[in-house]
Amino acid sequence: MTSSATWNVTDTSIAVINEKGTATGQSVGTVEIAATYTDGDIEKTGIAELDVLAAPPSFDSLTIEGNSIVPIGVTEHLDAILTLSDGKRYTVNDKVNWTSSDSAVATVTASGDVRGVAEGKVVITAAAKNNSSIMATHAMTVTAATLTKIQIEKGYSPDTPTPITSLDVPITTDVYITAWGIYSDGSREYINTDTVWWSSDQQIASINYLKSSYVYGRDTGTATITAAYQGLKAELSVTVLPQDPALTSIELI
Repeated sequence: MTSSATWNVTDTSIAVINEKGTATGQSVGTVEIAATYTDGDIEKTGIAELDVLAAPPSFDSLTIEGNSIVPIGVTEHLDAILTLSDGKRYTVNDKVNWTSSDSAVATVTASGDVRGVAEGKVVITAAAKNNSSIMATHAMTVTAATLTKIQIEKGYSPDTPTPITSLDVPITTDVYITAWGIYSDGSREYINTDTVWWSSDQQIASINYLKSSYVYGRDTGTATITAAYQGLKAELSVTVLPQDPALTSIELI
């Protein structure tokens, strides 16, 4: 009966239908489909409503976004971005498998965190877990370790760090302090000779760079000593204490 019926649609810009009754959506909307069957003098017509819905967006691309340079010892986060045909973008880090072309240069975690291990070049790949043929790559360069902070230490000890954030100095006494650079790979470097020092109150605690960063207690009170190197700073809180009274006599009882 279907093949012998006559089919019509109210709006062919929304849907069309062939002689076998197969309807094809053209655009989003609602139409009426009419099927008319004639048997001799008898004509019968059936009408149905058809809703044409928007087609679900399809896959367009998978890309990786993030920095292309990472110093040794530093972690950079990458994002796997899924873009659909409708232009919408989704972060799908947990839906991909992350790999590094050379883990001796850089490693990558399951969430897309890349850590520099040694200087060199590496390619990070994100492949869809449900379809490994869908993948994206991201070239990265691992550079030398970078200075992350300045550390003030008491005295000079290349092998045994002695970081301090506060210091007590007896009045009219000097104490030797040094500046060290801490790098992204965890290394430590003596930077005292290139460090600029100053005091918030030279009348209480002064620092004489010409004497290789000795803090001198001039008067009782507190002051802040600052070390600056390559745009970074470290501060040391100094308290100048009064001298203990001198022993002048011993009384026997």
